Amino acid sequence: YSWILYIAFFLWWYFTGYGLGGKDPAEYSYVLGLPMWFFISCVVGYVLFCVVSVLVVKLLFKDFDLEEVSDEE
Repeated sequence: YSWILYIAFFLWWYFTGYGLGGKDPAEYSYVLGLPMWFFISCVVGYVLFCVVSVLVVKLLFKDFDLEEVSDEE
């Protein structure tokens, strides 16, 4: 799951960064002073994948004890 998340994040970053940022800078629209492609690629992508990572850990990963259990217990 970690590799899938990493690949998905990289694809998000790549296609939104290069896909939306591949035009003349005079035509850019801005959000909070940042170009839209940068905002979507870096800010929105970071927040989105942080939330998705937390959900994946909560829903798909298992909790297990790391301490060894002896036969006496």
